[in-house]
Amino acid sequence: MQAIKGFYKHDGSITLSQSVGDYTGEIVVVFPEKIKPKISREELIGCMRGKGWIADDFNEPIEEMAGYM
Repeated sequence: MQAIKGFYKHDGSITLSQSVGDYTGEIVVVFPEKIKPKISREELIGCMRGKGWIADDFNEPIEEMAGYM
């Protein structure tokens, strides 16, 4: 197996960076995954602020659990 870099265009054509000589056969094209940019610590802290809530009766006893208390 030989690896050669190339450039894929939206029209479906592929331009290779070097010649492969008289090779005839099947090829496999592998596209690299897009790398997600890292989130900075400043962006991460507080990113969920305002997205959740706690019910007013959070600390009240649960009726279904009365037999266990």
